[in-house]
Amino acid sequence: MAQQSRMMLGVALAVLALGPRTNRGAVATTAAVKRENSIYLQRRLAQRISVNLKTCTVPQAFATLADKARISIDVQQRVYQLLPLGDRTLISARFKAVSVRAAMKSMVRQLVLRIRRAGGRLVVMPSRSLRRSGRRATWAELNLLRAVHGLTVVHIEANWPADLAKQLHQPIPAVRLPIVSGALQAAAVAAVRRELPESAAQALNTYARALHCVWYVRHDRIFVSSAARWVRHQLHRPVFVHAANAPLQVVLADLSRATGLWLAPAAGLYLAVPTVNVRSDGGSAEQTLAAISGATGMTWRIEGQHLVIAPPRPLSSVGPQPGDPIMGMIRIPLADGIHLNLFVRKSQLSAAVRKRLGAKLQHDLDMLGTQLAPAAKSP
Repeated sequence: MAQQSRMMLGVALAVLALGPRTNRGAVATTAAVKRENSIYLQRRLAQRISVNLKTCTVPQAFATLADKARISIDVQQRVYQLLPLGDRTLISARFKAVSVRAAMKSMVRQLVLRIRRAGGRLVVMPSRSLRRSGRRATWAELNLLRAVHGLTVVHIEANWPADLAKQLHQPIPAVRLPIVSGALQAAAVAAVRRELPESAAQALNTYARALHCVWYVRHDRIFVSSAARWVRHQLHRPVFVHAANAPLQVVLADLSRATGLWLAPAAGLYLAVPTVNVRSDGGSAEQTLAAISGATGMTWRIEGQHLVIAPPRPLSSVGPQPGDPIMGMIRIPLADGIHLNLFVRKSQLSAAVRKRLGAKLQHDLDMLGTQLAPAAKSP
């Protein structure tokens, strides 16, 4: 009996000792699985494969490569929204006894994309320069971006990047540069020289960053302009949005894809404005944002290379004030049977309108008094 009690006590102590470690064990197991997946991916990327991708669509090309390499490749939807023909864009490639890593780099280089590792899989996403187009790139733009990313810059002159067209060996017009002082130009060129050798795309990043600018490709030209000017240019882009009681987060994501801008929501935005009604058939992104702002009270401002979308002011600061009653309502019909009701307060009216309304109110009160007088005299 004593031996059985000691055995039961041992079991109880074992359970008590193992109990508090359950969560840490799960975390350790998860970390071990991630580490194993990462190691597996590294080994597969180093393996050599032979594959012939003969004029197939981009989704088919990545699916074939993933099947041959026995890895997982996720292609972000934004990739197809920026390629010339979307997911019907064709690509041709032939790899013979090359590593999977080299094959992937070659494919994304053709399409001006980039790769990110996420655990045991690869994620394909647009490069920053392609994303700045804010729309489907033309073939000319894609070819120019490919040349910029593929050129290695070893030496530059004092007027760089004005002479970049000669280095690219392409018949493109001169690079459009911002008007800056000689000292700023010299400082920007010096910043690039410190990083050489590097690709022309990385050199343009360094140059633009030194001037607080951005660079982008438009048709067959390379532009370097201030961040605010580029943002305003993107806001002039036509957008097509049909949102009826749609989540604001979804609408802003659509506008972000259409403009190539990052629309950063401020704290509390989606709580204050959960859904919106807006329709744009080719209107500019700026007009669409202004329509949403007018209907919801949200505000937006340019900060660097992106927009910050802020929620409306607290109701306590914009709500009804003492002595400021609602004087009327304007009903505006929108698409799909939706109506927008705008309430007008006394403080929003001009002095002349308030005077006319006051005179009309006094006239109506006089008429009411005249109508009530006979009833008051009757027994």
